[in-house]
Amino acid sequence: MKLYSQEAEFYGAASLVFKKNKRPCVFKATWMHGMAPTFRDNPHSDVLLHYDEKDLPLHLVNNQKTVNMLSNEGITSIAVGMPYIYTDAFSNKKRDNVIHRRMYMPPHSIAGVGQADEYYSWKRILEKYNCDSICLASKDYENVASQEIDFGEVKILKGAHAADETSLARISEMFFSTDEMLTNVSGSHLPYAAASGVRVKIIDEIHEFYDSRMRNNYASKIVNSAPKKNRKSFTKHLQNNRANEIVEVWGKPGMTVIQEYSEYLLGIVHKRKADEIMRYLTPNNELQKLNLGSRIFFNKLGRRLGL
Repeated sequence: MKLYSQEAEFYGAASLVFKKNKRPCVFKATWMHGMAPTFRDNPHSDVLLHYDEKDLPLHLVNNQKTVNMLSNEGITSIAVGMPYIYTDAFSNKKRDNVIHRRMYMPPHSIAGVGQADEYYSWKRILEKYNCDSICLASKDYENVASQEIDFGEVKILKGAHAADETSLARISEMFFSTDEMLTNVSGSHLPYAAASGVRVKIIDEIHEFYDSRMRNNYASKIVNSAPKKNRKSFTKHLQNNRANEIVEVWGKPGMTVIQEYSEYLLGIVHKRKADEIMRYLTPNNELQKLNLGSRIFFNKLGRRLGL
């Protein structure tokens, strides 16, 4: 019986390899699911790894560059690629059924930061760029439904939620049936989409969005959600307006360059067999299981107590 969730199962990662096999009640390793940290040069391990699980004996990461960065801090990791590349849709790589001609992917809510006041600006973007669909993270998806926000004929697609085990499988199927994705924010969706053959376009509204984040001190809200000992690293990671940087990397190169860069970020060449990932994630014995489980529990408890 599991007492809490871990990074290795966020968005359904563990289910991609365990499938119908019984999962351990505690995982021995983390499995990196977010790509945003790797968009920066030399991010600290406080940002790369989940603070509740940083002291686990092993960490599964995207590529060898990340392995080397963590090694410099004395942290053991193995490059196995991102969970996204283990989905059936990505493994099959069939793009013969395009359903969404032009999809808008807006920012999603993080650390309880609400954005209901942004919904109508999203509607303007949908109209301006003639989009036929919008993908919303689950919190916004539910809010839009409950508030009956009218996006006209635009199809509203359900994005990811950390506790939803179907998230990665659903997102990969969505991208493999999408021709073009428009977005005004950085995040995992950029390499996920590009590596899946989607044409990625950074829209001009990215400057407006990041200017708003800076004015509203968005970074401090994210930083304050982390334990005190990690906040210095998070502040350094989030302190700058990144709009120009994102446009420079994702807005200018041709499709081939973006796709190759995305495949590198996702660590496609490091993909392992499912049973190997299962072995990395499974504790060696009952004693290790008890040790790891109690360690993570007290880390989570300490964070809730503000330590």
